[in-house]
Amino acid sequence: VGFAAVRDWNAWLRYETKDSAGTASPLAGDITRIYTECSSQPCRFLNDFRYLGFNEAENGKPVFDGILQWIGAGDGISMNYRWSDPGRTERNRQDHLYLEGRFPFANVMTKDPITGRSDSRYARCEKTHTCPYAMEIFSANEYWVKAGSLMTTDPAGEKDLPDSPFTRIYFMSSMQHGTGNPASKGNCQLFQNPLDQQGVQRALFVALGCRRPASLRSFRRERS
Repeated sequence: VGFAAVRDWNAWLRYETKDSAGTASPLAGDITRIYTECSSQPCRFLNDFRYLGFNEAENGKPVFDGILQWIGAGDGISMNYRWSDPGRTERNRQDHLYLEGRFPFANVMTKDPITGRSDSRYARCEKTHTCPYAMEIFSANEYWVKAGSLMTTDPAGEKDLPDSPFTRIYFMSSMQHGTGNPASKGNCQLFQNPLDQQGVQRALFVALGCRRPASLRSFRRERS
């Protein structure tokens, strides 16, 4: 229901002039594109939103044109499963018994070596021509606890994956989950990385009228 609510509300604002009761849309005719920007948990929501085909509105048209994602990486939110707890987030030593990381993780077709099933995040929307473009940025943390590596290698970790024609992936090395904080050690011995992702996000967002920069990420073949 949550996915359908996001789909229907945005589709109504974008495509309709009034609702079923005759109430006029305040934005009728004004919206030509919809882009989303998200961080962490909302990005995981949009990962499943894409995968489950909710970017196709009931009129068959796309809901979102683009997604600028920060630290969502390869995980979904697992909202569509019995006993799920979408508010949980797995860490090194917590919440391992709660459903979170589920195949598929990548934006291109891969095969799950456990079930033998092949799938991708974009499989459904490619069939309906409703795929959003996405720029996905993540930190070192997402390699540890948010399936970041499974966005760039096959599930067995044996080969690098190509970019999807709809996406680019950018890795900000050595960053923690969140934003830069040069004045804090948190619970650790050393200061956190002071690098702030907002400059990178803004540069990617305003680079209009040109092809997106090539992905900048680790590769297995380079042992990086």
